[in-house]
Amino acid sequence: GFNSTQQAAERDGVPSRLVFRTLDADAQSDDAIRRQLDQATFRARQDRSVVLTVRSGLSSVSAVVEWALANRTGQVALAPVSAALLVE
Repeated sequence: GFNSTQQAAERDGVPSRLVFRTLDADAQSDDAIRRQLDQATFRARQDRSVVLTVRSGLSSVSAVVEWALANRTGQVALAPVSAALLVE
């Protein structure tokens, strides 16, 4: 079935999260990355946390940093995946 690996991890008490989206998977523009981040923020409000991955290229990381600094201090916390694993 869908997400069988995550279901098995949960059954065994192992923390797990699905990756919501991979940013810049197809050399996307900064605007496209920011839209995806906005969508992830909306989803995080529903699910308490969202896991995103991003390629470590300069333009990708720059787009994420610019997005995070744009008056989102009280709305979003960028954190390592391990932090999302602690959210119940």
